[in-house]
Amino acid sequence: MIEPYGCDFQKHYTDENGIQELSVDITSCDENSTVGCIATQETMAFLSTPQYSDRCEFNISKSNPVYQPPTPLVCEGPSSSPSASYHVVLSCSITDGYPPINLEVIKPEGCDYQKYYTDNNGTKELSVYVTSCDQNSTIGCIATQEPFESQTTSQYDDRCEFNISRTDQ
Repeated sequence: MIEPYGCDFQKHYTDENGIQELSVDITSCDENSTVGCIATQETMAFLSTPQYSDRCEFNISKSNPVYQPPTPLVCEGPSSSPSASYHVVLSCSITDGYPPINLEVIKPEGCDYQKYYTDNNGTKELSVYVTSCDQNSTIGCIATQEPFESQTTSQYDDRCEFNISRTDQ
């Protein structure tokens, strides 16, 4: 194999019944490069067979990232339980596109809360637990995507907001 320099790729080689096959999956390249195959056959002395050699090459252009929207923002809640140690819980999740997504909490004013954030291979989840509020407030999540290449504004901006009541109501 002629390996492409500066590229992310996977190669797979099979040899079934004397038929050899090499496949290459190139996902991205940081620069222009070349990929290809070289086939050779060694000389067999007892048969006086001449050596065989051939090759094929392909030029690959530098990868240009393509805008990919994320999955829709999903919000569950708010839900409350008088027997639990929290007043309200809200969960938000979204799966990245390109460029990546930022997922943040809409902070409930006048409330004590905890947030838990996870990112599992681009699936981002944000859980917000409100323990008490001294006033009626708003809770929610905001998902934004960084501007793509030369653009100055975000490609994606979504939010979910919910009104919550004081703890003693």
